Amino acid sequence: MNRLKKTLKMLKSGVSTILTVFIVFIVAFVVQTQMTGGNAQVLDYEILTVLSGSMEPDIQTGSVIAIEATDQSREYSEGDVITYAIPDDPDTYVTHRVVDVQQNEGEISYVTQGDNSSTPDRDPVQSEQVVGHYNGITIPYLGYAVDYAKSDQGIVLMLIAPGFLLLISSFVQVWRIVRDTEQPKEIAATEAVETDKQEGHEKTL
Repeated sequence: MNRLKKTLKMLKSGVSTILTVFIVFIVAFVVQTQMTGGNAQVLDYEILTVLSGSMEPDIQTGSVIAIEATDQSREYSEGDVITYAIPDDPDTYVTHRVVDVQQNEGEISYVTQGDNSSTPDRDPVQSEQVVGHYNGITIPYLGYAVDYAKSDQGIVLMLIAPGFLLLISSFVQVWRIVRDTEQPKEIAATEAVETDKQEGHEKTL
């Protein structure tokens, strides 16, 4: 029984830690995004959410990926997965695999294609469009939570939820203290009653 309680306690602690890390990550991600007006960054990595399934199964829809920022002088090879900005919408990024490298009068461009697509992207990607490359760091489905947290409803929820959880935690702690305080009294009272009964029985005899 004690072993089961210990296992449940460890499991509860582990789940609590995971949830705490998850919430802290989401809050930090959204706060940084709102403050900078762009994507969140961790060290040399830019954190992006994936909104399409063009790179499945390697990168799932709704995933969060980390891309390593690069300078314009870096050259990529066939098979590399790069992230580039769309010329007409620089704030929109696409992460696809390089399927061919082209050179024209010293200028390098890349033909890209999604792993889940049957044809290459329409326009070659110029070197100046490339903002980074993907090296395998991804967290499936976390992007859904991040996108919701960035919405108006999500921001309100993030402001309310921590206070609500803190209130519940405080209530539980107070209840446990009261319970632990009352239990010894109940045990002592029960023992006193049993003692009185035993003494009364002995006097009768």
